[in-house]
Amino acid sequence: MKELKIRIKEQSSNKNIKYNVLLLFICMLSISCRPLVKTLGPLSSSNIEESKQRGVFLWNYTPLTTKILDTINLEIQEAFIEKQYSYHSYKDLTYKISEDKTQLVLILKNRLSELRHFDLWVLEGFHATSPNCLLKEYKNETSKDTLVIRILKVDINEQGLAGKEDKKEIGAFKLERISR
Repeated sequence: MKELKIRIKEQSSNKNIKYNVLLLFICMLSISCRPLVKTLGPLSSSNIEESKQRGVFLWNYTPLTTKILDTINLEIQEAFIEKQYSYHSYKDLTYKISEDKTQLVLILKNRLSELRHFDLWVLEGFHATSPNCLLKEYKNETSKDTLVIRILKVDINEQGLAGKEDKKEIGAFKLERISR
C-alpha cells in the first residue's frame, strides 16, 4: 500500500513537471514572437489607396490599354509614382521612406504569365514584383508629366526558352500624369 502511494505521488509529480515545462515553453514562445519578414525592401504598394495610406503616394497617370505584337492586350488598371520605402529592420516594422528614390508602379488587369511577359516581351527598365505588377525605380530624377515606356522583344534561345531582351523596340506607349 505504501508503494502504491509513492507511485501515485511520482506520477503526479511527473505530470506537474510536464505541465510546467509546457507552460514555460508557451510563455517563452509568446514573448519572443515577432512577425515573419522575409525582406526589408524596397517594398511597393498594391494600389493607389494603399500607397496613400502608407504616406508614399506622389501622383498617378492615366490608365490605358495597348497592344503588344498585335495580339496581346496590356491593360494597365493603375499607374502611379510613389516614394520608395522599406522596413527599418527585421524587428522594427515601421517604414523608412526614401527622400531621393521613387518608383513607378503599374498594376495590370491580367497576370504577367497570361500576357507572356518575359516569354515574348518586356518593358524597358521594369521588373515584376507580383503576378500582375511591374515596377521601375528612379533615383534623383525630376518628375515628368509624360512618360514614354518602351516595349522590347525577348529573344528565344536554342532550347526554345525565353532568352534575353534583345533591345529591339517592338512598341511603346505614353503615360500622362493626371494628379499630384
